[in-house]
Amino acid sequence: VLLLTGGTNVTLSNPSTSQIKIDVSSSIDTGNVLWVDNIFGNDGTALVDRQDKPWSSIATALSNSTTNDTIMVRPGEYVEPDFTLIPGTSLISQGGAKVTFISASTNTGNFITVSGSSYMEGFTLYTPTDDSAALYFNDPTGGIVTSFHNVHFKGSSTDSPPLGKGVVMDTGLAGNGKIIYSELRYGGSNLDRLVEVNKGIFALDGMHVPGGGTINTGVQANGGRLQLTNVNIGNPN
Repeated sequence: VLLLTGGTNVTLSNPSTSQIKIDVSSSIDTGNVLWVDNIFGNDGTALVDRQDKPWSSIATALSNSTTNDTIMVRPGEYVEPDFTLIPGTSLISQGGAKVTFISASTNTGNFITVSGSSYMEGFTLYTPTDDSAALYFNDPTGGIVTSFHNVHFKGSSTDSPPLGKGVVMDTGLAGNGKIIYSELRYGGSNLDRLVEVNKGIFALDGMHVPGGGTINTGVQANGGRLQLTNVNIGNPN
């Protein structure tokens, strides 16, 4: 009986006629990737570059990441404490926004803070139940450009009129701070507004708000600059 442990990469060689050498790799190398799985993950045993040893929490995986890392999140419902996107990292869902949801363990206050130039793709975020944002950008550092693709928002408010916001770019932001956003979608239920720009530049390509709940405002600019294309609000198609 031959038992192989420690990984899945196996090398067989025959250096002589009298023996066979078996080298079992100790890891499943995936590059600078931190995997997250809320069912099979374990924050206590997780390792960088090991898809077989994922974290269970997105926030904890982010806290263990560094510049140029990718945090790859498997499908599921993630309830997380407030966290900050790490500059130079990418937070990506493996299955997309329709199967990967993030909500806050505390439903009030700004949830995910945007810090430095980072990237996020393929999630549905639940908005707070007070006058706060799911994505909050207020970094005073000049020249920051953060990108979002296919990040959707679903309301959580039971108030009338509803509270909670999707994206807020606030007044402490540098004037040339910028968000590049593609495929913003409203996922239903009740919220105040999807986008609020108080300073900086918000560039959006693709916004779809078909209905299915109450939204007070789609996009509101109190300052800064908007660059919008392909915006559809109120048409169920």
